[in-house]
Amino acid sequence: MVANNIATALIFEDDADWDVGIRAQMRELAKGTRWLGNSTTKVVEQDSPFGDDWDILWVGHCSTKSGYDPRRWVIPHDPTVVPPEYRRYHDKPDMQPWETGLDANNQTRIIFVPTWGVCTTAYAVSIRGAMKLLYHQSLSKFNMAIDMGLGVMCANPAAASDFRCIAPYPAMIGLSRPAGDIFKFSDINTGAFDGVQASEESRSEGLVFSVHQNIDRLIAGQKEFESQFPDETGKTLHFDDILVATGHGEVVEILSD
Repeated sequence: MVANNIATALIFEDDADWDVGIRAQMRELAKGTRWLGNSTTKVVEQDSPFGDDWDILWVGHCSTKSGYDPRRWVIPHDPTVVPPEYRRYHDKPDMQPWETGLDANNQTRIIFVPTWGVCTTAYAVSIRGAMKLLYHQSLSKFNMAIDMGLGVMCANPAAASDFRCIAPYPAMIGLSRPAGDIFKFSDINTGAFDGVQASEESRSEGLVFSVHQNIDRLIAGQKEFESQFPDETGKTLHFDDILVATGHGEVVEILSD
């Protein structure tokens, strides 16, 4: 990116999967990112659809925390949000304002400024962010896995050249898990295992209307897509209904995560 002056890049791990409604999700991410990048509550037009005030958009992760910034871009009633009991995160932001009380809604996604993160399933990098990453995780003293290093930079932006992170929760990008030996899901599983533990069916983690699980429907030009959580959304949902969610800005009371 730096050598070729590439303004932004979106980087996926090779087993990444995403929702059939990814374009609608990314539009909301763009609105939220622009809102978080401004001191006012008004979303303003900028040169980039995502604004110009970020280094990392951490769209695929397995752990994230919120902290000093009380602003949230809140997207309620989003059918692409995985039910809370099926979310596999080591750490997560406080969702009580939206998932408890009289108006509780478990299909809420937020866009916020994270102070931690783990796993690099997918992330966008600006050229300014690429320069900061190269310096702080290559040219200066560094001895951590890349995702942990990113988390440290998000947690300590002042010590990392004003590193600016933005993330959704739940994440927008998940993982495809094929049928077969589950120990082959990742090439970092180098330990010796006795026998083969097989998964008879493929699945996708962290997604409701997975592209991988709906490829046959996409190829056939269908508009109804199968849900991995039929108890929440019904067995299938029409494409137009998958795209209905729209967000707004809120300022919340900071609680301990």
